[in-house]
Amino acid sequence: MTQAIHNMKCGKAPGPDNIHLEFINNLGPSGLKWLAVFFSTCMRLDLLPKIWRKANIIAILKSGKDAKVPKSYRPISLLCVQLKILERVVLSRIAPYVEKCLPDFQAGFRAGRSTIDQVLQLCSIIEDGFQLKQKTAVALVDLTAAYDTVWHQGLQLKLLRTIRDKHLVAFTMETLSNRRFVLRSGVRRKFEWGVSFTGVWCQLYLVCVVCDVIFMFFKPTFWRSLRWSAIADKIKTIVSDKVNYRGTQSKYAQWAKGLQKVVRWFLDADDNPDSNQNLIITFWPIYNVP
Repeated sequence: MTQAIHNMKCGKAPGPDNIHLEFINNLGPSGLKWLAVFFSTCMRLDLLPKIWRKANIIAILKSGKDAKVPKSYRPISLLCVQLKILERVVLSRIAPYVEKCLPDFQAGFRAGRSTIDQVLQLCSIIEDGFQLKQKTAVALVDLTAAYDTVWHQGLQLKLLRTIRDKHLVAFTMETLSNRRFVLRSGVRRKFEWGVSFTGVWCQLYLVCVVCDVIFMFFKPTFWRSLRWSAIADKIKTIVSDKVNYRGTQSKYAQWAKGLQKVVRWFLDADDNPDSNQNLIITFWPIYNVP
């Protein structure tokens, strides 16, 4: 707990309880001990204070955007600082299990990985295709509002298969239940889907949805021949093949077929609880052999 408090940055806006991180930093040994016991009690009983389930939402206008358009605003969620500390404590316990389940191409929220590595990988693959007289195609998949549409039951099932401590999984899911947010305008809403955008739940989302989708619609013998990279919910898939690529058995045909299944799965609200009506897929033009 002490390490989690030390890793958090001061000077941030407080949550609904108006308690600043500076207050926690200035607690003495007795205060920190009481807080640790309180956290242990919450985890043992699978309970959280009601105010910790509440978040204040502040809408900030994006640079150069029309103030009259709702999509021009970026929502900022202000959570109770005690909940943030507890989430970091939970993360320290589940991180070793989560890390083993993430594939190597997933770089989102992982130490020692960045977008620069992804760009370098793409350039290297294209250059290798030139040398081998191949054509390279790229599809970029972006899930709009991905964290707001996480299927909680699917997340729980994935965690139970990943983490041996069932009680820790139960407490993790308890922190996601009955979450509420309040806009500055006074509008109150309840979270039915989705997770709070913090390091703990972002990693859980990556394990639950993004990586599984990739393996779901491509045959194991085929997806291993493709090149993949991902930053959180943004996926990049790359395929290279010979110049004559129009055959139905070519890598391009199998690649396109798998992507079509991905699109249908994410857009089908009836069959998929994790559906996303704002799926964005960008296809890069196929590079010609020089």
